[in-house]
Parts: sequence; structure tokens; C-alpha cells
Amino acid sequence: MSTRDKVSNTDWVLEDDILNLLAQAQNPVTLSPERILRMRTRIMSKVAKDTALTQRNFSTIRQDEGVWIEIASGIEKKVLYTDVAEGIQSYLLRLHPGAALPSHEHHKDEECVVLEGSLTMDAVTLSAGDYHLAPKGLTHACTFTKSGALVFIRGAMMEYQPNENDRK
Repeated sequence: MSTRDKVSNTDWVLEDDILNLLAQAQNPVTLSPERILRMRTRIMSKVAKDTALTQRNFSTIRQDEGVWIEIASGIEKKVLYTDVAEGIQSYLLRLHPGAALPSHEHHKDEECVVLEGSLTMDAVTLSAGDYHLAPKGLTHACTFTKSGALVFIRGAMMEYQPNENDRK
């Protein structure tokens, strides 16, 4: 049995005969029981940590995955994550050129990061890379975009509800 057969690796650089010569030239090492135990403990700890990471329920949504739902004229929403216990959602909003959201109150803190384009909230114009926090209880005036925008939002999971003044 060659050294290559004993170790699993598909990216071998050395040829079998050279690898075998190098392996044969190594002097055997005798480890104390304490060192063996220490080595085994470190290896098993690493295996347990790697196993725990692979068993977590990571969630990945690729750019071309997920469902876009029209929530208003010219505005689409793609939900990325919902924490029902906290009443929080993470989602993308795609606002087409000229789209506007009427004034609305925030029932939880709402974080917004503009990924593409620009939009105006109250008197603040945000562009790609900008971050905006709307604290719980505050009300936004009309939010609109001239050029279109893609934004990431993390906030209350309830659907958009306009203020009474916007229903007139």
C-alpha cells in the first residue's frame, strides 16, 4: 500500500515514488501518553466544532431565488427572513423609477441600506451604500425615488399600512 493510499487527498503534487521515498526516510516518533491525549483532545475538539458548524441551519437566498411580491404600484418586496417571535422581517424592496411609499409609522426600529439607486425619505436622499435608521414610533413622510432603488430593510414584519391621512 502506498503512502498516498493511506491519506485521502486529491491534490497531490509529488509523484508516488518520490512520496514513498520521503515517507520511508522519516524516523518514527514515540509520543508520551500525555501528548497522545493532548493531541487526541485537540483533534476531537476541532472535529466537534466543525460538525457543529455544518449542522447549523444557515440560510442562503441567491440573487435569482425567492419570490418578489408587488406590494404597491412600482414596488416589489422579497422576504429574506422572518422572526415571528420578535415580529421582525428582513427583506428587499425594489422601487421602480417614480415609485413612492406614502407616509407610514414604524412599529419597530427599521434599518435600511440602499444597495442600488437612490431614494428620498423625508428630506434625506440616500444613495447606494447609505444606511438609515427609523426608530420605533416615528413616522416617515412620503418615500420616493426618481431613478429607482433596491434597498435592504430590517423592521416590523407587519405589512405596510398607510396612515389615515394617506387614505383620503
